[in-house]
Amino acid sequence: MKISEGFEVLVIPQEHGAYHLSLLFTETEALLVDTGNPGQEDALEKALNEAGLSLERITKIVITHHDRDHIGGLRELRRRLPKVKVWAQVDEIPFIDGSVPALKIQDLDPVFDTLPEKKQLFVTQMKKIFPSITAPVDFGLKDGDVLDFDGGIDVIHTPGHTLGHICLYHRKSKTLIAGDAMNIQEGKLIGANPEFTHDLREAATTLKRLSHYDIQRIVSYHGGIFEDHPDQAILSLTH
Repeated sequence: MKISEGFEVLVIPQEHGAYHLSLLFTETEALLVDTGNPGQEDALEKALNEAGLSLERITKIVITHHDRDHIGGLRELRRRLPKVKVWAQVDEIPFIDGSVPALKIQDLDPVFDTLPEKKQLFVTQMKKIFPSITAPVDFGLKDGDVLDFDGGIDVIHTPGHTLGHICLYHRKSKTLIAGDAMNIQEGKLIGANPEFTHDLREAATTLKRLSHYDIQRIVSYHGGIFEDHPDQAILSLTH
């Protein structure tokens, strides 16, 4: 899905729904935001080809946060693209590179015996899978940083879903890449998924940081593109 010249949203089909990965590109380089689940690199390459691009065009990767469906393809992409550089928020780096266990494991481990069977299975799978998908990060990001790419991309620290979750604001197209800070459900903008959010109250409060930006559209990783008065929709989620 084309947002503007040099900005594509790559749709990666899933069993339930799809992931929406943002790709910004110039004539010489391309920046990918998040990497999908492990084992989906071929699906990503197919989506790139359908957009008229090749996997080899990717020179930069920015990770919004360390959940499996966002970092799952990172290790393999680093193998296929040895010159690629990776950015992530400084608080997320220890989770992404495997220095510490995933936050959801830390949150749920102490109460593992009290969890429903479905959640116990989730934690067990995470413990098995997570060490196999961690990968190095080259550069740390902080709130207020601006990536020097295609007219500037603002880094906005939006903790709550995870400790170091970030949104990205593409100045040229006035588009907010929301990661998991917000989702789209039945055409309506909603907040972070309560079931998989570290601190739900902070996840809502932190959206106030977005009020400083002229947002014309939102790209939600789980949901796609939202263009129905996004500023007002975001404001409604902070109350």
